[in-house]
Amino acid sequence: KTPRLTKSDSSSTDSDSKNGRSTPAANEWNAEDDAFWDHRLSRASAQLTKSGVGRWTTQMVVNLLMDSVASMVDGEPFSHHPETRNAVLNFSHEILRSKYHSTVDQVENTIKPFKYEVEVEPHEWKKAQRRSSSLLDNEIRLCRQSLAEIRSSTPKKQLQQAIQFVRSAEKSGIDPVSVQIEIARRNAEHNSADRTDSPSEPLSAASADVAAVPDAGADAAAPADDLGFAQFSPRLVRRAQQALMLQDRLAILHLRKKALNSSACASMDNKRFCPEVFLDVVAEKLAYNAVLFINFELLHDFFFQFPRELDSNLYYGKTLEQTRSFASQNPKIGRQLALLERRAKLELVMARLHDLVRQQTAAEEQATPLRSVRRGGRAGFRPFDEF
Repeated sequence: KTPRLTKSDSSSTDSDSKNGRSTPAANEWNAEDDAFWDHRLSRASAQLTKSGVGRWTTQMVVNLLMDSVASMVDGEPFSHHPETRNAVLNFSHEILRSKYHSTVDQVENTIKPFKYEVEVEPHEWKKAQRRSSSLLDNEIRLCRQSLAEIRSSTPKKQLQQAIQFVRSAEKSGIDPVSVQIEIARRNAEHNSADRTDSPSEPLSAASADVAAVPDAGADAAAPADDLGFAQFSPRLVRRAQQALMLQDRLAILHLRKKALNSSACASMDNKRFCPEVFLDVVAEKLAYNAVLFINFELLHDFFFQFPRELDSNLYYGKTLEQTRSFASQNPKIGRQLALLERRAKLELVMARLHDLVRQQTAAEEQATPLRSVRRGGRAGFRPFDEF
C-alpha cells in the first residue's frame, strides 16, 4: 500500500509541533520509498522468473500429453489389446523423456533475460490492467459468497458476539487457536463436572468465570469474564475467525481495485503503485515464451515421431499370422474373421463340388453318343434287306 498522510495524522502532527516535539517523516512519500518499492518489485519479478517456469510448464505439457495418450488407448479398440496398449504408452513416454531436459533448458534460457529487465508496451499494460481488474472482481465475488455462506449458516447475534470475542482476544494478545482449544477443554471439564454434581445444584459465578476464559493472565481474563465467552463453541469461534479474515480480505481487495482503476495505474511509469499489473505482464511474457519453445522443442517432435512409431510397432514388419492374431484379440473382429474363414472354406468346397459336377456331366455327355451309336448299329443293321 502507498502510505498517505490522513487528517488524523495531520492533526497529530500539528499537536506535536505545538508541543515542541519533532515528528518523523515516516508517513510522507519520498524518493527513498520509490527506490525501495522499485527494488521490491524487481525482486518479485526476478523471483517469478526463477521459480522454475520452464520445468513446471514442460512437466505440465508432458502430463497432459500422457493423459491424452492414456485416454486414447484406454478406449476402443486398444482396450482389447493390452500388450499393444503398454507398447504405445512406453514409446510415448520414451519420446517425451528424450526431449524433456532439452526443452526445460531451452525455456529457462529463453526467459532468463526477464530477471533483469522487462520491456512493456502500452497495449500490454492495458491488457494486463484489465486482466488484473477482472481477477480482483472474481476474488471479491468469491469472498462475498463465502461470507454469505457463513452468515446464512450461523445465527447473526451469535456470530457478532463470536467476532467480538475473537477481536478482544487478538487485542489482548491471545492466539485464537489456543482460545479454541482452551474453550473445548473447559467445556469438557464443565460437562464432566455437571455429570458428577447434582442436577439441581446451580453453577456459581466463579466457576462460570473460570470455565469461560483461557489461562492468559488477569488482564486478558477480565474482558472475557464480562462478556461471558463460555457460550462459544470452537466451531463458532472458527466461523468468526473466517468471517474476520474474509472481511479484512474484502477491504484489501477493494483498496487494490480502487488503486488499479485510478489514474496512477494508467501508465508503466507508476508500476510501483500497481504491482498486480506489472507482475501480470511478466507472467504473460513468461507464459508466451514458454509455450513458444515448448511447441517448437517438444510438441513438434512428438507429433512427428508418434504416428511413425505407431506404424512401426503395429503395422510394418508384421507377418500375416501376427496380424491375424492381433486382430483376433478383439472379440467382434475375431468372430468376423471366423465367419470369413468358414465362408472361404465353404466356397472352396462349393467350387470343388462344381468341378466334380462339371467333370461328371462332361463324362456323361461323352459317353451318351457312343451308347447311342452302339445301340443303333445293332438294331438297324439288315444285311439281307436289299435281297
